[in-house]
Amino acid sequence: MQAFEAASWLPLESLDDYWRMTLAALQGRLNGFEPPGPETAPGVFAGVHASIGAKARLEGPIWVGPGAVIEDGASVDGPCWIGANARIESGARVSRSIVEEQSRLAPGARLADQLVLGNRAVDRAGRIRFLEPHEIGWSVEDVAPPVDQSAVQAGLLKLATRVARRGVPLFR
Repeated sequence: MQAFEAASWLPLESLDDYWRMTLAALQGRLNGFEPPGPETAPGVFAGVHASIGAKARLEGPIWVGPGAVIEDGASVDGPCWIGANARIESGARVSRSIVEEQSRLAPGARLADQLVLGNRAVDRAGRIRFLEPHEIGWSVEDVAPPVDQSAVQAGLLKLATRVARRGVPLFR
């Protein structure tokens, strides 16, 4: 994979290359890459439906993707890319990082020079660590809502009854 920068190619062969390309884009040095939306504060560009708290501490350049949220009390020091629908909660601190879409950083998060992908953070050397639940505000168990087993059983019984009335075997 390659990206074009001022009449030269940037080969994307490593995590460090990805970092350099993203930094170049954030600093306006990468042709063909535009901020996700208008400048809403000095050095801060926000996409459609992005929400940035008036009391968030921001130091650009920061690109905030569509639907992303930076809450009051959060701290983001650029260069940073906050992906679509990502959430930086009050009390979280992020600097020189890429927070990919759908990621969430809770008040206990303290990240610098990290690529955040869901519940994983990757540093520039490529070392991966799983973020602690207090850093992301959720755990795997939280992702799916609790299921009412009695409702599931009732639905299966209703389905089995309908199928049996039609004379279709449930199993082959």
